[in-house]
Amino acid sequence: MYVDGQEVKKGDVVRRSSELGQVLEVIPHGIGAEENALVQWNAVIQIAPGIRGLKAPVQEPTQSLTFVRRTT
Repeated sequence: MYVDGQEVKKGDVVRRSSELGQVLEVIPHGIGAEENALVQWNAVIQIAPGIRGLKAPVQEPTQSLTFVRRTT
């Protein structure tokens, strides 16, 4: 569940601090045996000179995420 108590679903748009991301997968027993979400953050990083891309998806505890909107 998110901070506000809503159920986590694949495709949800979430916020952490000022970053927005999308839930790619819900992991019921992730890191720390808590519900986690695999999130693709929208932050762009420089991979090599002149080449930019998104950060790799990361597992986040769902209790640290704020629900923004549901896309599906």
